[in-house]
Amino acid sequence: MFADCPICKASQKLEVTTKTEKIPYFGEIMESTLLCHECGYKHADTICVEKKEPVKYTLTVEKENLNARVVKSQSSTITIPEIGLKVEPGPQSQGYVSNVEGVLDRFEKAVKTALSWAEDEQVKKMRLSYWKILLR
Repeated sequence: MFADCPICKASQKLEVTTKTEKIPYFGEIMESTLLCHECGYKHADTICVEKKEPVKYTLTVEKENLNARVVKSQSSTITIPEIGLKVEPGPQSQGYVSNVEGVLDRFEKAVKTALSWAEDEQVKKMRLSYWKILLR
C-alpha cells in the first residue's frame, strides 16, 4: 500500500507494509514499516496483538547467545545491570524484534548520543573509552 509522505509530502511515495508473526513464549505481533521512496523517511514499529500478563526474562549475555531473539514490546523495560543501563517505556516507546547483539548496538548508539551532548571533551573521551571497555 502507498500513501502520501508526512515529511516531504510526496504523493503516494510512502510504502506501508505490515505483517503478523507468532513468536514462541511471546505471542502474536504485528510489524509495520513506513518507507518514503522520495526522501528516505523510515519508521518501523512492532505492536503486541495479544495481551498477556507481564513476565520477566533474564539472560546472561555470552558470545554464544548474541543471536538470541529479543522481542521488546512498547511497554517493556530492558536493564543491563552490569553496566548500569536501563531503558524504560515512555510516550514514544517503540517495540521491536532484534537479537541480543542488536539490543547492545541500540544501547551503544544511545550512549554515544548522550555523550555527544556533554560539554567537556575530556569527559566525552573518558566515558566513550569506558563504554568500549564494557562492550568487549
